[in-house]
Order: sequence, then C-alpha cells, then structure tokens
Amino acid sequence: MKNQMIFNPDETSSMNLDCISYPRESLAIGAEGTKAICSALTDILWFSDYIFPIESNSPNPVMMTVTEVNANEHSCAYQCSFTVEIKYDHSYTRKEILNTIRNHTYCKFTVRENLSDLVSIGV
Repeated sequence: MKNQMIFNPDETSSMNLDCISYPRESLAIGAEGTKAICSALTDILWFSDYIFPIESNSPNPVMMTVTEVNANEHSCAYQCSFTVEIKYDHSYTRKEILNTIRNHTYCKFTVRENLSDLVSIGV
C-alpha cells in the first residue's frame, strides 16, 4: 500500500487520464484471450500499486488515483473505460509520467484538458 503524500499546492500539478481497455488476444493457439474488463482490472491495479522511484527523504512525487470505472454488462467484454487522477510535484515531468504509464499499461489513454490549465496559460 502506498504512503500518503503531502503536497504543497503551490508546487504540484495535476492531470486526468481517460483510459479505455480492450480485449487482448492470447498468444497460445486455441486460447480465448483476455476480456476488456480483465485488461482494465490489470491496469487499475497497476495505477493503484505503482510507486514512482523517489530520492531519499522525499515524499512520493506522484500520486495516481482511479476515480471512475465505467463497464456495463453488455460492453465490458469489448471495452471498459476508467479515469485516473494524477497529482505530481517537480520531481517528474508530465512527459516522464506519461511515458512510464505507456510502458506499464495496456490501455489507451488521452490526457483530459483541465480548465485550470487553460486559464493559467491564457486561453
């Protein structure tokens, strides 16, 4: 289980990911493969358990929380979606975090544009 993080609001950033999991085919001949809901659960577990490497005496630099899962009984075999909220400090860049997620998960994801980000850059 992860340790609780203490963030200074002035030093943190956040982003939300909209993730979609799909079925994965088996490499074994005649095997059924994995349904989308099982692929999603694998990724959700990764988001819940993964701890970004930290320097000594520093709090966890990245906190990832799955905030929503959407899988109805008719489509969960073909597609399952979920949302992840990510809060991070200056220890990792947004690109480094997204590359780590890409390298460890099966889902496809898009970064949701936060209204506060658009306001802060003058859009």
